[in-house]
Amino acid sequence: MSKNNYLSIVWFVLGFGIFLFTRMSKLVPTIPLAMLIAPIFILRFIRTQPARRGILLTLLGFLLTINIGLWGIFDMGGEISSLIFNLSNYR
Repeated sequence: MSKNNYLSIVWFVLGFGIFLFTRMSKLVPTIPLAMLIAPIFILRFIRTQPARRGILLTLLGFLLTINIGLWGIFDMGGEISSLIFNLSNYR
């Protein structure tokens, strides 16, 4: 892997790792400053990728971090039903 590929992975992990702290959760604390910092790294990641791949990976990153962040808030009686509720509750 070239240096540019490693750098784009770093942008992705930093952006969505910080984005995880923007939601109220039982797993992670909420850090208000993260809402200002996370988009900088996420946009930098998108700029280092081709258009389609950047959009798809960013969508995947948002889905994963929101599901991790919201895990346990909506207790539907089971883990699978909570996951389905989180996935279907995007607006």
